[in-house]
Amino acid sequence: MEKQIKTNRLIAEFMGYEVVPYNGNKNVLIYNGNKYAKTVGEQKALWSGLDLQFTGRFTEKVNYPFDIDFNYLLPVIRKIEEQGYVVAIKGISYQVYKVMDENNPIVSLVCGDLSKKTEMTCDLIVSFIENQAKN
Repeated sequence: MEKQIKTNRLIAEFMGYEVVPYNGNKNVLIYNGNKYAKTVGEQKALWSGLDLQFTGRFTEKVNYPFDIDFNYLLPVIRKIEEQGYVVAIKGISYQVYKVMDENNPIVSLVCGDLSKKTEMTCDLIVSFIENQAKN
């Protein structure tokens, strides 16, 4: 559960969600409002039609399916690629690298279990976001 909460927060912040204290408690966070969306319809469009309006209780009690539902990852991948990177998922290899710099991956993961493809893609995205935060 701790890993899932960390994943949710990293992805939500990367996607431009504002972290808002819930009822003044900074330990119970909500992600509400995307700086790129002006209306709820635009916000849903950013997430491929998935409604990701969070409440504090929802954040604490619900696992967003980033690691099991590829539909949740597609808007994140799109944003990464709009910033000049390539998200490459090839067989058992998962990489993010700058456009035209395939030989120097920023993040590279390998997993032979193809049933974990979505989970590994999620781990790749989280690793990339963490790497970008360090630089």
